[in-house]
Amino acid sequence: MNAQTSLVPVILLTGFLGSGKTTMLRSLLAYPDMSGSAVIINEFGEIGIDHLLVDSPVLEPVLLPNGCLCCTSRGQLSTSLQELADKDAFKDIQRVFVETTGLADPIPLLQGLATDLPVSERFRLGGVVTTVDCINGAATLATYEEAVCQVAIADRLLITKTDLASPEVQTELKRRVSSINPGTQAIEIISGAIEPRDIAGLSLHDAITTGVDVGRWVGVDAPLSRQHHVHGRRIGTFHIVRDRPLPWAAFVNWMETLANVRGEDLLRVKGILNIAEWPDEPVVIHGVQHVFHPPVRLRAWPDKDRRTRIVFITRGLGRETIETTLHLLDGYRSAASCM
Repeated sequence: MNAQTSLVPVILLTGFLGSGKTTMLRSLLAYPDMSGSAVIINEFGEIGIDHLLVDSPVLEPVLLPNGCLCCTSRGQLSTSLQELADKDAFKDIQRVFVETTGLADPIPLLQGLATDLPVSERFRLGGVVTTVDCINGAATLATYEEAVCQVAIADRLLITKTDLASPEVQTELKRRVSSINPGTQAIEIISGAIEPRDIAGLSLHDAITTGVDVGRWVGVDAPLSRQHHVHGRRIGTFHIVRDRPLPWAAFVNWMETLANVRGEDLLRVKGILNIAEWPDEPVVIHGVQHVFHPPVRLRAWPDKDRRTRIVFITRGLGRETIETTLHLLDGYRSAASCM
């Protein structure tokens, strides 16, 4: 945990076109608590200072009045982060915000953070914040798979333009995003007004170090199965719950095989595991597609429920397939116990 604490958190701000990402970011950076922030506008986002930077062919920092560093990025995020880390001002950076374009699939950005060695030695994922427009959000989610993916991988959802929508529309949109990403907190935003506390406790690291209920972060207490159809592609949200402890080596092999074979369809996986070798120390896992963050062993269970609970958000991959293959671990444990 000490190594993770020393890394600079990268907070990904995503959301569909016109959903208010830039307004939100501008409002957030106005707070004194946000000094020491760096901002990377991935592929030229919508933030108001773009006109100062669009002629620059490479990463070019601009110091904002509140002490934040802002850059634009034409290339890969990993390259931009490495260039930022090489600058003298990096020693004062406490966090990095990355604003994506509205049409961006954020998953490749997350993969780059986890797999690029020079980046992972200096930065860690601080969380994903997704903005959803209360006026057009329902139609966008029904039409664009990218928008569903943005909601599915979010650690925090910001429902924007709530002052322009009826209570019925707000309720229906919150129900919709909750069914895509159960357990993730959705905060209503009016006129872009946001406070630093609205994005606190985003990552597993934050949940552990700040005392946030890890079970709530995983989302294991949220409603169960949901399915969504976007352009004929089925996106499902479901939980797997097991009473029996899992053998660690067998589970790792199973998870790696699943990620290798069907990784493209694993939009997000979060879980708290009861491992046979460490019954009093649950293991928390978190992954997106092929990339899984290092598992974290907790010192104790967050509550009295000691069952294994895993939340899956998948694309065209049903609960039955996962449960059937996971049950094979029972045979592995039985065989091992006979040796």
